[in-house]
Amino acid sequence: MENQLLSERPDDAQWVLEAREGSELAMTHLVQAHIQHLIRYIRCIIGDEADAEEVAQMSFVRAFKKLEDLNNPASFRNWLWKIGRCAALDHRRQVIRRAGLPVETVSTENLDKTPSEEQSVDLFFQRESLNERTRLVLNKLPEASRELLDLRYGEGLTLREIGDRTGLKIVTIKARLARLRKHLRPRLGSLAQEWKRLLDELP
Repeated sequence: MENQLLSERPDDAQWVLEAREGSELAMTHLVQAHIQHLIRYIRCIIGDEADAEEVAQMSFVRAFKKLEDLNNPASFRNWLWKIGRCAALDHRRQVIRRAGLPVETVSTENLDKTPSEEQSVDLFFQRESLNERTRLVLNKLPEASRELLDLRYGEGLTLREIGDRTGLKIVTIKARLARLRKHLRPRLGSLAQEWKRLLDELP
């Protein structure tokens, strides 16, 4: 019955209304629907995976305590992101204070000059969509090709370092990378344009 509810009633507004009535199933659904995206969003602010998970969980606790304050249940995601963003910024300031540094002298001067929550969430999901579409293209490559691309462009290794890691000759690495770029250019060209547009919109 619970699985049927989860598949037939995915709308956040309905789940929020039920969560207000104390439904644990509704709360569980809202967490499952948004937790991973929220963790990635918070990680972009604080830069630490473990801390991002802790802050995201704390954000859900705060959100569930304040559900009655949410005027439009359909806007739960943006409202949750606002809570998560505030919690993430608070966390960063606490980390800086624990390090014995005055907050105002560290590179936090622009923390409160970020885009509105709505714009920030929109940009985040655009990036997530581009990441997923890029991964789908790369996942179609053979494992050896993906490894070569990751070593070169992910880890930023030199051709010599890649050779030491894989046992391949530099001339072979150059040739394989050239073939991969030629193969990927028409498949990633439109995505590259979207990435450029998205990066131009970032603050």
